[in-house]
Amino acid sequence: MVAIGSGVGAVLWLTAGPTVTTYTAAECTEPGSVDAQGFTGCLRQLAGTLPEGADCEPGTGTGPAAAAIDESELGASVTCSAPGLPGAQITYLHGRADDAVERSTQTLLTRTGGLEQVRANWRGNALDGSYAATSGRTASVLVFTVPDRPVAGFVYQLDVDGDGEPTSPDEMADYFERTVQPGE
Repeated sequence: MVAIGSGVGAVLWLTAGPTVTTYTAAECTEPGSVDAQGFTGCLRQLAGTLPEGADCEPGTGTGPAAAAIDESELGASVTCSAPGLPGAQITYLHGRADDAVERSTQTLLTRTGGLEQVRANWRGNALDGSYAATSGRTASVLVFTVPDRPVAGFVYQLDVDGDGEPTSPDEMADYFERTVQPGE
């Protein structure tokens, strides 16, 4: 009986791992081909299982966040609905160079106008990265990056109720960790 329990534990341990195919940093330097939803393999690794429960389409969408992104510098971008976060979208970016993705995401953080930022590291799907969240008068944004490849994502939420209370940076961080962060 002990041997069976040990065997089951070993099987679970051996089969636990990234939820999608993983890629090396070298394999992600160029965007490459995209699937029907617009994801490159490297973006799919960053997105994890989120696209399974969200409506995703190629591009940065048509909302205010899209205006801050120069899509000509990106090889691929995908925008998904944000499950459980009203007025929000989740966008994934795969640039032709690290600086294009960094400029785009930093523009979003700056444009939101928030004075307070929450920053932390994250890990999932064989990736390590960091995120920063802020909120301004009418919008909240959380940007998540992977330092060794030109991929990133962001969660952007408008104050759809017009009550002047955008989601706080702490709440955006909690949402990312519960819903968006790829799992292992």
